[in-house]
Amino acid sequence: MSRRFLLAAVLIFYTAVAAHAQADRITEPIDDADRVPIAGQTREIPRSYADEGPLAPSLRMDGLTLYLKPSAAQQAALDRWLLDLHDPRSPNYHRWLTPEEYASRFGVSPGDAVRIVDWLRAEGFTVDQLARGRSWIVFHGTVNAVERAFQAGLHRYRVAGQPHYTYASNPSVPRALDGLVGAVGGLDDLLFRPVGGESAPTSTTAPVPAPEYTADDGTHYVGPDDLATIYDYAPLLQQGIDGTGQTIVVVGESAIQEDDLSLFRQYYNLPAPPVQYILPPNFNDPGVNSAMGEAILDLEAVSSVARNATIIYVYAANPYDALTYAVDQNLAPVITASFAASACSPSITAALRSSFRLIAQQANAQGITWLNASGDSGAAGCDADTSAVATGGLWVGFPLDIPEVTAVGGTEFNEQNGSYWSAQNNANGTSVLSYVPEMAWNDSAISGGLWSGGGGVSAFYPKPSWQTGPGVPNDGMRDVPDVSLNSSKVHDSFYHPNNGFVWTGGGGTSFASPAMAGMTVLVSQYLVAHGAQSKPGVGNLNQMLYRLAQTAPSAFHDITVGSNKVPCKIGTPNCTTGSMGYEAGPGYDMATGLGTVDVANLAAAALALSLPVPAPTLTPGSVANGATYLEGGLVPGSWAQVKGTNLSGLTRIWDASDFVGLVSGLPTTLGGTSVAVNGIPAALYYVSPNQVSFQVPSAVSGTVSVQVSSFGAQSNTVTSTAAASAPGIFPIAANGVNYIAGVFLDGKIAGDPSVGPAFRNAKPGDLVQLYATGLTAAPAGVLVGLESVGNVNVTIGSVTVPALAADLVAVGEFQVNFQVPQAFAGMPEGNYPVTISINGVSSPATINSSPPGPVVIPIRH
Repeated sequence: MSRRFLLAAVLIFYTAVAAHAQADRITEPIDDADRVPIAGQTREIPRSYADEGPLAPSLRMDGLTLYLKPSAAQQAALDRWLLDLHDPRSPNYHRWLTPEEYASRFGVSPGDAVRIVDWLRAEGFTVDQLARGRSWIVFHGTVNAVERAFQAGLHRYRVAGQPHYTYASNPSVPRALDGLVGAVGGLDDLLFRPVGGESAPTSTTAPVPAPEYTADDGTHYVGPDDLATIYDYAPLLQQGIDGTGQTIVVVGESAIQEDDLSLFRQYYNLPAPPVQYILPPNFNDPGVNSAMGEAILDLEAVSSVARNATIIYVYAANPYDALTYAVDQNLAPVITASFAASACSPSITAALRSSFRLIAQQANAQGITWLNASGDSGAAGCDADTSAVATGGLWVGFPLDIPEVTAVGGTEFNEQNGSYWSAQNNANGTSVLSYVPEMAWNDSAISGGLWSGGGGVSAFYPKPSWQTGPGVPNDGMRDVPDVSLNSSKVHDSFYHPNNGFVWTGGGGTSFASPAMAGMTVLVSQYLVAHGAQSKPGVGNLNQMLYRLAQTAPSAFHDITVGSNKVPCKIGTPNCTTGSMGYEAGPGYDMATGLGTVDVANLAAAALALSLPVPAPTLTPGSVANGATYLEGGLVPGSWAQVKGTNLSGLTRIWDASDFVGLVSGLPTTLGGTSVAVNGIPAALYYVSPNQVSFQVPSAVSGTVSVQVSSFGAQSNTVTSTAAASAPGIFPIAANGVNYIAGVFLDGKIAGDPSVGPAFRNAKPGDLVQLYATGLTAAPAGVLVGLESVGNVNVTIGSVTVPALAADLVAVGEFQVNFQVPQAFAGMPEGNYPVTISINGVSSPATINSSPPGPVVIPIRH
């Protein structure tokens, strides 16, 4: 059957099975004279590109790709579907789609696909492939056809001394296709480059032909079984969780000669499951080139972990053409890529970013995990890893910052004076004794380049809802990396043969990514083996990782030492001191992400995570003042609480170290839990299975409805009433008494039993502070500094005095200063109840804390 008739048959099949699912969006004739620019694919040619004139009109261009967009309604449905896939309470939990099912829900309609194909043919192109997901079309034709159809103005350019081509004019399409065409791919060859691996600095080569992992000179290297011990997947291998029956795709941009891979497996006594090689049809064969070393390293890294998995190596001149093909053909549930584009590449347009995110989302919907190396230039994603100093500023590369991609960064072992290695190696070349402490990988000071783990803040993708937890910046943007693994090629590197049997130390984040991909295969196999799901695949791994970092921290090694700071030229963007980047620290950081993984613990935690979880349920009438815990009016900006069951999978108290300080606001998601008050996200302070403390948003009035969401599952709604004021005092409970939580202005602490009885006593005339909420409306979520309110009185026992000051000093919290009246000099010593009032509205005489009862101040003479 000819390609043309085969394509027609495919379109007829799509029309028959999916025509009911989508409406056609092409509602008028496709008129070439009525054109619009492709949104987001505009950009300027850098001055450094030397224009060598137009491409020959008759030159054939293969592998052209028309990326298609879903409608706004389809995109909203896809976003919801991707969240449901990771919610154990959803009927769609891990319900991975086939490409055809994806097409019927989120692809362009069969009718629109036929019209676009017909238009391409009318423009002189040969259509080679319509994606199974109806998300892209591959075609080829002459430069003349490209310029007629897209008015792109293709030119040759000399870039850094090398010949390239790209478009000189901003491409356009007929107006009838506006909203369906996301981008046109294949109009240039300037996109991607390796981000690590064999281009990294070389460590001292151990003796050959027999590599030693504790070498004669004391140098240490790591081999497959060393990694299995360090990252704790040896127990899984012993259980038969070794990749058997699983498949993984490695993408590359070179054909390979696999003699090195065979030697690697033979030396380490590893099994040799088949490696399949696929050059996607309709794309040019890149042949064997300088990227072969990268491919060999990736295949060896995968083989070190998922030892019995079938590996499919998919390659093309542009490795992400290979990746797109692997996604559309649903070749494997795990894909790893070790390439990226400079964050400052003009070829990475907004249109291309959006189109590749859709590819990643399709992958996730099909259960595919896409892992990508985070880069080897530290925080300087615009600069080459070989650069001596960075000049481009703080950036992260592409596509690793796509939220649906797991970005894998770098660490380096940090033995200090510990004993972690045996003096001898076993038959498999193994000498490590246990987990080895790690620090952020950074060889920039010793390598002559920027060599260190990529990480930082995306300038393009907003922060996804699941990227929360201790250390995650409250910056509103996607942060990378997500996790890290050993990457140094200078210290304790991965010892392997490459480039014609030469044994060398490998590294870079392009070793870390395929190694983490192999670990993902093991986790997927573990879930299938234990009945958590019927077929392999975990989809967007990030959603699992960030949740487990909060609920199962033993699944991670938290890396708190080192940085990915690199030298930079003072006066260039973000460079004021001669270096720039990010420090490792507790919890998440942009040097190492969530840290490295303990695979056995990660698999067990992932299994527990997949078990059914009941939806959160709120107790009617449980919305209460955040200080007194008594049901009552809610003041905008005040603290409140609500009670129920299954409100959170863990107990978390907000900590300023989790975020970028008070001035940047409190989180609206804590431990996977969020609160909506009249539909408005509320700032959170505390979450637990049975209670959530939140700040009432500023905009509420009248009847107030409260609903809790825990990892996407929504509770019932409970109600309360807004109020202009509803004061409540924050006490300290001790010895069965609720003391004022305050500080005497003369330096003595009140209400703190740990400092002794003398310092808990107030005398007549003492100046005292107390803290309260609900005095009056306050800004929500952000500390704005002192804001005074008037008409506040304090009643001690039966004596009322005006407050000396009542200021907003923290988020939703007022500090009230008052003086103990001299009248108490003639009264008995004792614990006197304290209330405050504003405009005639008083705090309650008793509170519902543990213990219940009045808030008191101890007065002694």
